[in-house]
Amino acid sequence: MIKRCFFSLLLGFITLMSASLVYANEARKLTVEPDVFALQKEFAKGGISSAQLAELALSKLDAVQNKLQMQLEERESACLDHFFTNSCLQEVRLKRRELQDILRAISIDAKSFLRRTRADKTKNMMNQALQ
Repeated sequence: MIKRCFFSLLLGFITLMSASLVYANEARKLTVEPDVFALQKEFAKGGISSAQLAELALSKLDAVQNKLQMQLEERESACLDHFFTNSCLQEVRLKRRELQDILRAISIDAKSFLRRTRADKTKNMMNQALQ
């Protein structure tokens, strides 16, 4: 009798663990993830060579960041319904950090290019005014 109860509890625990792993895998599968990697490929580090391209990168980043934020919030709220809430939330946070680091690098590159362009224009205008 005790063995039967123990095995029933063990089977229930294993079922909960496997369900938790499924939920953790759900956190890894975001529909916006391919968009992030496509942006990373399209606007590789140092690949922004014009102001128009920098503006395009920033506008695409806004759309992808909004979509990412919405999907991550949905995943976090879904985690609250699961038995292993903390591990699910941790998976979502790790995925958020990974994807936002990629988007942040593209944003920094684009904004840096625009800043350099504006500084060069200002410098040229100052030089022309002095001559």
